[in-house]
Amino acid sequence: MHEIDRRVMAVATRQHLLFTRQQAIDIGASQRQIERRLDDDRWIRRRSGLYSLPGAVSDWETKLTGACLVSEGVASHRSAAVLWGLDGFRAGRPEITVPRHRRIELDGVRVHESTQYDDRLGRTRRRGVDVTGIDRTLLDIGHLLGFPRLLLAVDESRRRKLTTWASLFETFVRHAVRGRAGVATMRVLLTEKYGEPVVPDSAFERMVEQLLVDAGVRRPVLQHEVYDEHERFVARLDLAYPDRLVGVELDGRRHIEDTAFERDPRRRNRLTALGWTIYHYTWRYYVDHPELLCAEIRAAIR
Repeated sequence: MHEIDRRVMAVATRQHLLFTRQQAIDIGASQRQIERRLDDDRWIRRRSGLYSLPGAVSDWETKLTGACLVSEGVASHRSAAVLWGLDGFRAGRPEITVPRHRRIELDGVRVHESTQYDDRLGRTRRRGVDVTGIDRTLLDIGHLLGFPRLLLAVDESRRRKLTTWASLFETFVRHAVRGRAGVATMRVLLTEKYGEPVVPDSAFERMVEQLLVDAGVRRPVLQHEVYDEHERFVARLDLAYPDRLVGVELDGRRHIEDTAFERDPRRRNRLTALGWTIYHYTWRYYVDHPELLCAEIRAAIR
């Protein structure tokens, strides 16, 4: 194998078998060598200035990678959320961010421009694609999707230990100076939630909490731990009003899939013996009867 081909392969294998004309030139390929390899199909032209090695697939990640390479941009917004594996985000139209005034247009790609195209991006790599850091990603999707979706994404990111309140606040401050889109939504979230020590065990818990608060019901305690008179652990309740000994358990998939399901009867008996009243709700009940759910809890803590 020619040295040029070996060098190109080393670059391309990190980029879903893609590489740019400039990358080929940077590793020593001449104009003649480039054209010869294109002519005999050793290299395949994907678009102007973008090539691939044989075997490159045409999937979402490859298209996103190509957009980043030809624009010298970075995957961002909803595409970044997909690469970070955030729940509720699916591969759709690729989204990238480029420096302001780059004025690049790519078919089938949503291009965002940013004046803050520096270390504030938190640029990293996920699944072989250059992508905005998790904190910048959260800031961007907050602008697009609003407070409720942002809160769920922040919960998940904290639960997976991808970020912290301190890191989120630092990112917010660094972007707020320049009025970055998404700052307003993040400001509201940080004002309401900053320093909250407990991360909900699931998005379902957060959604029920927000449902109650929006209905004017006092905010419950998340992941409340109950101990008996001998300071022995009894249970961790999804939501609770400890001063009223009222708990809320949300029967989602995890109760079926883990051993907690088998322990539930014994645990419920111990809670009842301690004076707790436990309300159980399924996802279907939450969807079909949100007003009844709120009414029941309001009456229970009144």
